[in-house]
Amino acid sequence: QEQTLQQSEEQRNNEGRGKSGAKTDKKLDKQFIHRFVYILRTCMPSVFCRETLTASLLTSTLILRTYASLMISKILGSFVRAFCNRDWPQVWKIIILFGVVTLPTAALNASLKFFTQSLSSHVREKITKKVHEMYMKDMNYYKANKVGEGKLQHADQLITDDIAQFSSQLSSVYSNLLKPIVDFVIFSLQMRTSLGNKGPLTMYFWFAFAAWISSIVMPAYWRLQIRSQELEGTFRSRHKRIIESVEMIAFN
Repeated sequence: QEQTLQQSEEQRNNEGRGKSGAKTDKKLDKQFIHRFVYILRTCMPSVFCRETLTASLLTSTLILRTYASLMISKILGSFVRAFCNRDWPQVWKIIILFGVVTLPTAALNASLKFFTQSLSSHVREKITKKVHEMYMKDMNYYKANKVGEGKLQHADQLITDDIAQFSSQLSSVYSNLLKPIVDFVIFSLQMRTSLGNKGPLTMYFWFAFAAWISSIVMPAYWRLQIRSQELEGTFRSRHKRIIESVEMIAFN
């Protein structure tokens, strides 16, 4: 009987992996975009909600952090110039100015981490509440786990760990995607002021070349992440089966 149970579970896991593998081969389509937009509307239902305010504060902090980086670069350049000219009074003034500027810059760095984590927490709260409303409605919790071949695999992990992972990744992607765009725009304007159009064009060419090389060399990490989540779900379900059958295992 135990061998039959193990074989049936392995067959279900293999079918689940086959289905997920087939899904991972698909590219972005209208259904994915529709679902992603639905999730974003669930996370940020209005312009004046808590999540939108946190995202706006995160955006403002990123912009201020970029301007702070430019200011620090100018201070370091002035320091090198004064040091080479042996203008020691000016060197001490620049050192004091550098110490004054680094204090709010450190506060900006801490604010970036705080707003990123806050956005992740708020998004997780909204998605978790929405999922539980749908999960507990019309006996969906029973249909998703016990009825038919289309039932969910590892529903407990999907509702707990996967939502937490998605919320964390969504906030990180927003921060990591927005920061290069802000840096790109501000640094381009600064380079155009200092070097003319030749400087930004050279930087654009280098970025395009580096992105092309990265797309060829780097492996598909997203496939590994999906496979990792599948293994995590299988590992948890095995331990859940042990807890449910602990008496049968102990006295067998």
